[in-house]
Amino acid sequence: MSSQGNAAGPPRWAPTPALRRVAVLAAVAPLLALFLGRPDVLLVAVPMVVGAVAALSRRPAGAPRADLSLEAVSVLEARWSAPR
Repeated sequence: MSSQGNAAGPPRWAPTPALRRVAVLAAVAPLLALFLGRPDVLLVAVPMVVGAVAALSRRPAGAPRADLSLEAVSVLEARWSAPR
């Protein structure tokens, strides 16, 4: 899932293009397998569909947020501070 923000409101989670492709694959693969008489088409699609279902089941509930802080309040010349 990716986060997309807009001027109208806070950022929200939205499906990625890859997730959309897998959803189309999940819908088309059984039809192809049926019309072509090729059950192996389903076997190829199953791992990708399982991954998409796992991604949807682990979807974050809250809005995305970014947080950055430094170890030191001020950094003097020739010193460095690592982000936390």
